[in-house]
Amino acid sequence: MKSSSANADKWYVYAYRDPNDSMPFYIGKGTDLRVFSHAKGYGSEETTRRISSIKKRRLEPIIEIIARDLSQEVALYIEMALIELIGIANLTNKQRGHGWRRHGSIDASQLSAHLVGESLTVEDFKGIPTIVFRI
Repeated sequence: MKSSSANADKWYVYAYRDPNDSMPFYIGKGTDLRVFSHAKGYGSEETTRRISSIKKRRLEPIIEIIARDLSQEVALYIEMALIELIGIANLTNKQRGHGWRRHGSIDASQLSAHLVGESLTVEDFKGIPTIVFRI
């Protein structure tokens, strides 16, 4: 992978899919020819094994560029969002994606608390010495 300002917006996000069911089994991001490195045997053992299994059936994995001409930051977010959407358990990826702890999926019922904080009542403080300030 080259690292120059010339490919600052040349990042892309890709998926490897099984040709039998078209389901993605790996999501990645990269520049240049990174997308093909897995097919050449570079990458995690599980991803390499999955590709080998497909090739033993005399098929090739479907390689799809999902988004292109991205900054690295945007590529990282798209990769993480796709991994979250598909589910790490359904992929050969070893990691859930950059920033998933902070930006990853949460249940919609948690969104309100995440954005504005939970509403508290007097009952929440029962037995806890508390000073309340109204601003």
